Amino acid sequence: MKRLFLAIDIPEDIKDDLLDLRINALDVNWTAWENYHLTLKFLGDELSARDEKDIIYKLEKLSFEEMTISIQSVGFFGSERNPRVLYAGIEKSDLLLDLQRGIIKSLENQNFMLEKTKYIPHITLGRPKKLSYEKVAQFLQLFSTFRSREFKVDKYYLIESSLTRHGPHYQKVHEFELDSY
Repeated sequence: MKRLFLAIDIPEDIKDDLLDLRINALDVNWTAWENYHLTLKFLGDELSARDEKDIIYKLEKLSFEEMTISIQSVGFFGSERNPRVLYAGIEKSDLLLDLQRGIIKSLENQNFMLEKTKYIPHITLGRPKKLSYEKVAQFLQLFSTFRSREFKVDKYYLIESSLTRHGPHYQKVHEFELDSY
């Protein structure tokens, strides 16, 4: 069985900039540089080789426009009492939202369930071990003006995730090209 998701790769110089958002004083499991990505959709952790082929077949039929996006904020998921994820947020992009919605619509009739959660485009920076909201607020304030340069998105990937004791390992399984107009 496979653990699969769809994601956009982040350019290396943007990944370098994201490293600057780490604060060593915070008790956080920081995301490895090579694992920075923008998830479009997590597909499941018990998918078969047949599921993988069906996903590729359906998504190869889609046609979406390439885009330019940028990082415009930092934030967190979870509650003030239990922050679970620190992230870098992506500037609002109608093309990105259209791509994400199109992927979901294309895969709705698959034999696995797609969770119905609101899509918040982000790059996971780290997962707090135990972090007070005061520390999260300091993080948010310190990096409130963080912005990346714009970068071009002309493809996205089907990625297999293997969970190891050293953290997740990601392998690109298939590349999907976006259209240039």
